[in-house]
Parts: sequence; structure tokens; C-alpha cells
Amino acid sequence: MTIRTLAFCLVCLCGFGPAAVAADLRLDEQRDNLNLTGTWQRLLENGDREVWKSDVADALAPWKPVEVPSSNLILSEDASDPAAARQLAEKTHCVWLRRSFDVTEAQAARDALLRWNGIRFGATAWINGQKVAEYVPVGPHTVALPRGTLKSGRNEIVLKIPGWAGMPRSKSDYPLTPTGGATQSWGGKGPAVYQDIWLEFYDRICLRRVLAMPDVAAKSVTFRVWFGGVAPLPKTVFRAC
Repeated sequence: MTIRTLAFCLVCLCGFGPAAVAADLRLDEQRDNLNLTGTWQRLLENGDREVWKSDVADALAPWKPVEVPSSNLILSEDASDPAAARQLAEKTHCVWLRRSFDVTEAQAARDALLRWNGIRFGATAWINGQKVAEYVPVGPHTVALPRGTLKSGRNEIVLKIPGWAGMPRSKSDYPLTPTGGATQSWGGKGPAVYQDIWLEFYDRICLRRVLAMPDVAAKSVTFRVWFGGVAPLPKTVFRAC
């Protein structure tokens, strides 16, 4: 069996009642991960500075607290005046975010993924000064961190997020990258980490995507699985049942 396709018979679930299956799903939700939502520090503009370097970042001001997820990272500049906030969003070229987080010794020894479910308008990410991701679309993204990126104890993540004024554009002033509804008059122009962002720990091989293809008549289901990770993948995988 290749690593790209796994065929499971639906009878794999035989012998497991609904309660057991539900328990397994709950355990899956509690996989070893580190939630990065909460209070971050935010800096506007300075798109030409090496803000991923701590000494550079510390010398810049003002850094202001902002909650993540957020539908608009700069709305807090003047939340009482939505029109003024929108004008500021349209003029913003770049937003920087940073926060510290702690990693245990056991977590640092494992492989890790950096994952987010939605950042407008894409993001470049650094962890401990090392560039780990550059993703243009606004939708979900997963990146396998190089081994050694995380360290036991205090770590820092930095995100550089383009503002509406910082988007690459054509001669007709139309954005050249996917921006969701921002091209419409009703669309949000403010940069945002609008859904969760987290670290997920794994050992050697992780599941990046899983596609289930049921065959009701045959009482079976085929799973197509995409594996990922930074270690070389084996040519075969074991059958789960």
C-alpha cells in the first residue's frame, strides 16, 4: 500500500459502540497542541524593517496589545468611528504581530506544525528569528517546522501581514493575490488573523489531509490520506485494521 492511499473497510468499526467512537474523537480533539490565540503585540507599518529580529523589534514603537483572533487588527485605533477605521485600514501597508510562548522539553524534542485557519491578507512567519512560512492566500495553511526551530522554554513568533495598501497590484490597481471579498465595496479591508492559529506536535509523520470516499452499496469506505513531515517518509504504511 502506498503512502498516498489507504483503503479501510467500513467494518473496521465493528466491535466499537457509539460511545467508544465518540471517546476516540474526543481524544483526537485533545491532540498535543499549543494554542497561540490570545493577546499579541501589534506594530503598524515598518514593512522595510527586520522586525523578526528581537533587537530591531524592541527598538520600534508603539507596540500595542491586540486580541487574536480578530476581524480587523487595526480597528482598535478608533473603534468609535468605523469610517475612520476603514480609511486607516485602506491606507495601511503592513502590520506586524508578535507574541511569546512556552514550550516544554518534551514538546521541543518532537516535530511540529504551525497551522492557521485564516489570515487576511496572507502572512510571513518567523519563529525565534527563523523564517518558517510565507503564504499569500487568505485561507488555511499548514507548515512543517524545520527540526530545531522550537526550543525548550520561551519562544517567540512574529507575523508580517500585508495591509490593503501593501497588496501587489496590476496597472489597473487590482490586487494580484487572492483577497476574498476585499475587492468589493462591502469587503473587509483590514488585515486580520480572523480564525485560530496554533502549533501541533507529532512524531515523524503527520496527516495533512484526509479524504473519505464511502461506498454505501459495498458497505465500505476508502480513505485517501496525504502525509507530511520533515523526515523522509516510508514507501509503505501499515494497515490500520
